Amino acid sequence: MRKAESLTNSQINEFLKASAGIEFSAQSRAEVYIWVEKMLVDQEYQEQRRKQRGAIRAYLSKVAGLSLAQITRLIRAHARTGKVEAKVYRRQRFAAKYTPTDIALLAQVDRAHERLSRPGRALTRNDILNAVWGNSVMVTPRSIDRCVTTLRAKIESDPHNPEFIRTIRDIGYRFEA
Repeated sequence: MRKAESLTNSQINEFLKASAGIEFSAQSRAEVYIWVEKMLVDQEYQEQRRKQRGAIRAYLSKVAGLSLAQITRLIRAHARTGKVEAKVYRRQRFAAKYTPTDIALLAQVDRAHERLSRPGRALTRNDILNAVWGNSVMVTPRSIDRCVTTLRAKIESDPHNPEFIRTIRDIGYRFEA
């Protein structure tokens, strides 16, 4: 692959005819991508006419051991960015079920139950407000109610008839296990 970048158009066409039944494979993907990028630059791929671009694409596919679709993708990436690089694989993640606020609220409820001598004691809205949001954010009591409603929707089988987070009128909420 070392001198392949300096091939002329006629040499590329001759190679493709002569190697019709031969298959190639590369050592590593990084090596292939470096070579493909070098070939695209040295052959001035973007300045070539359509027929010659097709021959170069077929040559790259043959020597690199990649499909024409893969080579086309690499050529497009090179046209966009000027580089042929392997993309870092990023696993698609599902949306988190609990928001950071939900987690903080659950942690506060857990801490309250560990400290209390009477399990099932109600937490006031002010207790929740100070523990979850602190003084850094302006939060209204209605915001706390909304957060608890959202959390109920995630943990209760029937959020309209809650089993775990009960509303204590004029006080706040109580967690029942």
